[in-house]
Amino acid sequence: MNCIFKRSFQFFLSFFIILLENKNSFFSRVEKVSEVSFLNSDNDFLKYPAERFFKVSSHFNLKRVNPVTGLISPHKGIDLPMPVGTSVLSVANGTVFTARYSNIAGYFIVIHHKNRLITKYMHLFKLLVKPGQKVKKGERIGLSGNTGRTTGPHLHYEIWIGEEAIDPLTIKF
Repeated sequence: MNCIFKRSFQFFLSFFIILLENKNSFFSRVEKVSEVSFLNSDNDFLKYPAERFFKVSSHFNLKRVNPVTGLISPHKGIDLPMPVGTSVLSVANGTVFTARYSNIAGYFIVIHHKNRLITKYMHLFKLLVKPGQKVKKGERIGLSGNTGRTTGPHLHYEIWIGEEAIDPLTIKF
């Protein structure tokens, strides 16, 4: 019993430390991302990778406690819980760079877009595209699932500009 209490206490303590540490960096990140004006230059991007918005179950957080491992590890995207088989859409025109399976990401897709923008879609049930394939904004690229290391069915969605992961919820589309 004492071991369980100690582990729970450590979890909550690390959670509150992360919140305090991220309080100021969150606002500086929002200011930095809002300066990236080329993203919405001609409305070429969808705000969400699905036909409708699903409530975020896990936010972008570079010091998040992983719910599977219990360790602090970066969460470079957002999790959108949705029923298995929900259509996942490309948020912009681009070229599929990767579409394959991995033990952690499950079935996943990486798409390269203009202006060094990269989007990633993970834990899919089914891939509907192949590497090298050109995709259009709004095109179905996969079906959401529960593959890889997950705690339930959801889409993990990331946006990168070059080598930097950006919070998908802070970009103004």
